[in-house]
Amino acid sequence: MKARISIERRGEPLCSYVCFSGNIESGDSSVFASVAYQDNADTARLMIRTGDDVLEFVSHKRFLSGSEGCIMLNGAAFGSYDFRNLLQPLVIRSSDGRILMQVHEDDPHRRFLWAFRQGASRREARAYAQAGYALLVGEDYALASLVRPLNKPLHYSDTAVFGIMSDADERVFRARSRVEQLCILACACWWLCDVFHPAKTRHFASPLPAGIPSSDVRYNRATITPQNLEPRHQRDEFMATHPVFMWLWLVCASVFSLVILPLSQGDFLLEHVGVMVYTSLIPASWILFCHISLRNGLQRISRIEDALHSTNTCDMDHLRSPR
Repeated sequence: MKARISIERRGEPLCSYVCFSGNIESGDSSVFASVAYQDNADTARLMIRTGDDVLEFVSHKRFLSGSEGCIMLNGAAFGSYDFRNLLQPLVIRSSDGRILMQVHEDDPHRRFLWAFRQGASRREARAYAQAGYALLVGEDYALASLVRPLNKPLHYSDTAVFGIMSDADERVFRARSRVEQLCILACACWWLCDVFHPAKTRHFASPLPAGIPSSDVRYNRATITPQNLEPRHQRDEFMATHPVFMWLWLVCASVFSLVILPLSQGDFLLEHVGVMVYTSLIPASWILFCHISLRNGLQRISRIEDALHSTNTCDMDHLRSPR
């Protein structure tokens, strides 16, 4: 799917837009839904329409990001969203307060291993990891090509065309109910409303490799953790996810300090230990940082995966109305 969006700035800073509107098209170029956004001094409104159904996100203050508000479905109260803390995920709740879906920042190491173990080449896996997309987590599914980072051409032109989701994610999207689809499309267009969305990135998002599913099923459970998939090539995976150059630097510094210098001077001196510490400080610090980062990233992704299974089935029964 792709979106054709028209931007209106009215003298606003380039980091935000007074309004935009456009269409979301299916693969055959037919219009699947329309999208419109507008803000003023005390409120903002994002509207997604498809067929006879209209979903509206209405904030309690200007801009959707950094605020909370209500969600209206065909003019009736449907639920609420909460994005007051920009460091926390965007949360969409039903009218009874139950979480329906969340947007989380993804982890580049997870994305590389996930794509590589799903059959992508190393180049495709790196592109998948560097794209900077976020994770949309719903009931027993996750979409990793939907919440797009900042698309730089929107800063320079008043119109833009960009992809909404990969082919694999579109198949998951098509299997959801109409109301779920509207919520998903709202999350897909959310980043257009304000640059402070946590899914933003400095990098231009290149098209993702087609055919990589965002989640898989293992032992009757949906998973987004690549460690639950079979390793494909351990050496390539290790080289791509660990600071190999820093390890090589550390080994060379140790050999030079503890072997070459003592042999050349004919004695082992305390100064040689000082040389080893001095020359190893940078690589050792970087290795420690990467280890902590990998560990924290895995723990965070594990918590996100838990969200795939923590929502009771009845929490989303009201979303499964006939189309």
